[in-house]
Amino acid sequence: MKLSQGFSLIEVLIAIFVFATGVLGVAGLQMKSLAMLTNSHSVNIAMYAANDMADRMRANPVAVFDGFYDNINGTESDPLCSGACTSAELAQFDAYAVMQSLNGELPEPTLSVENTGNNVFTISITWTERIGKDSNTKTHRVSFVPYKP
Repeated sequence: MKLSQGFSLIEVLIAIFVFATGVLGVAGLQMKSLAMLTNSHSVNIAMYAANDMADRMRANPVAVFDGFYDNINGTESDPLCSGACTSAELAQFDAYAVMQSLNGELPEPTLSVENTGNNVFTISITWTERIGKDSNTKTHRVSFVPYKP
């Protein structure tokens, strides 16, 4: 009678297969977590920019109620005002400054501010998120009611 010593080749192959499957699963989870981290970072930047725009609007209430923040589309340029800006120029500069901060942080960002009526404004930040070969458009919206001067 022969006593069995050690492992057979089949047992070793099965153990390697089980171990490799586990390592591939962990690698897949790591890739998914990196994609979620990038998405979370983008949402955080969009949230910060939308809140920045809302704060700028609260700081310029005359321009808000004169309609200078209505229907901002993110293509505003620097008004290059010398000295003190008018409320309209300041509204234009605010949109320009927020858009400049987004350009370096998000892929293909857009900014829009819309007066939806009843003194409610919606600020939307949209960007294109790429994960592998896929690209998705993401939007972060903030609605708020600025105070009246």
